[in-house]
Amino acid sequence: MVMTTSPQQTIKLSSEYTDSFHLLNTLIFSSSEYSHPFHLTHLIIMSTDVLRTAQAVGIIGSALASGGIFSFSFFTVPALVLPARNPETPLTPLTEPTPGSSLPHITHQWLACYNMGKSTLPFLAGTSAAAYAYLAWALRDQSDFASGSYLIAAVASAGIIPYTLLVMGRTNARLEAHATRDDPGHIRVEEKQALLGRREAEDREVPALLVKWSALNATRAIFPLIGAAVGFYATISV
Repeated sequence: MVMTTSPQQTIKLSSEYTDSFHLLNTLIFSSSEYSHPFHLTHLIIMSTDVLRTAQAVGIIGSALASGGIFSFSFFTVPALVLPARNPETPLTPLTEPTPGSSLPHITHQWLACYNMGKSTLPFLAGTSAAAYAYLAWALRDQSDFASGSYLIAAVASAGIIPYTLLVMGRTNARLEAHATRDDPGHIRVEEKQALLGRREAEDREVPALLVKWSALNATRAIFPLIGAAVGFYATISV
């Protein structure tokens, strides 16, 4: 069944739509609250889609950062220092005094893994911290609890950066120095023997340094984990 309208009805309907459009336009752009472009921008950045996206970025980013950091302590380092294969004894990584690989090679592998993590994990933590900071700002007038929680999540997620520099810096530097030290080359026999003696002492320190680094690194992973937990709780509580 096809409905038809007379020219008079068409003119009336068009007039109604035009009047409605002008009314909506007047309500939006003539209002003192939204007349300024800043307020229109505020409407956009406060939209539900933007907030939900920021929540997802914050929670997922901090959770991934925490898991990635934890993996170095629980998977990577124990695998690097595995002792030589012996079917008669169980594997005892991080406690066996004689790893199966040479210690310079172990620290070289550690440095390669550390550099890969350094190029990705701080970015994840920083991105999630930025998302949480935005949420804390966007919800500052709607919910003090949510805004404060997201602020805590932002600080916790970004906490891996000062922790790495201030707490882990010395251990990182010693392991990196061991991994990048030069070959003795052509030097006098007396100097070479003294250098080899120092390097043997440095080699003996490596297992303990790796144990210490693993513990410090596992502690570092707690920061973005707290960020993910607090951010998730704030999200489901809003």
